[in-house]
Amino acid sequence: MITTTSRFDIVAFGFDTDEDEEGMLESAALINQLISAEVEAGIDPSRIVLGGFSQGGAMSLLTGLTGRQRLAGIAVLSGWLPLRHNFKTVSTHGMRMAICLYYSFSQLVSEHASSIPIFWGLGSEDALVRFKLSKDSSDLLTSSLGIPPSTSPSECKGLIFKVYQGMGHTTNQEERDDLREWIKKAIPDGGRPPSS
Repeated sequence: MITTTSRFDIVAFGFDTDEDEEGMLESAALINQLISAEVEAGIDPSRIVLGGFSQGGAMSLLTGLTGRQRLAGIAVLSGWLPLRHNFKTVSTHGMRMAICLYYSFSQLVSEHASSIPIFWGLGSEDALVRFKLSKDSSDLLTSSLGIPPSTSPSECKGLIFKVYQGMGHTTNQEERDDLREWIKKAIPDGGRPPSS
């Protein structure tokens, strides 16, 4: 669903918005090539955090959850889960459809997906990527991939989903500070990231 507001004429996304699956998968493959080049240059993938804002956050999720490398983490700011139909494993159309969806899901998702920490921040007043889309996306990750919701923002494991009150489709100092602290935990100085 695409909605607009008359005051700002902003277009908002929904789970039924058409997506360029081929283009997104091509982009994810290109980003994975960049990650592979860094690994070949000597950077341990456990010291790489992939992140982005809005569409960059969506592509970070898609790339990080489907890539072959187990990364230190994925940071999503004002983003959503793209190609969500590939991440669903449960269907109301019976067992046969559920098996087909599971096969599609298991072909797309990396074996490391459920163990990669995710920091997800969004504004409560985001008119472009609305709260419901981000929340439904994060819920899908916990239900379909088994990524546990984080019980403590001070830990770097599971999925941290944090809403910043009064913030629109932007970032603020509080979110940047939280992200910086999370990255410090994901890639500690001189050490390996915490195991999940």
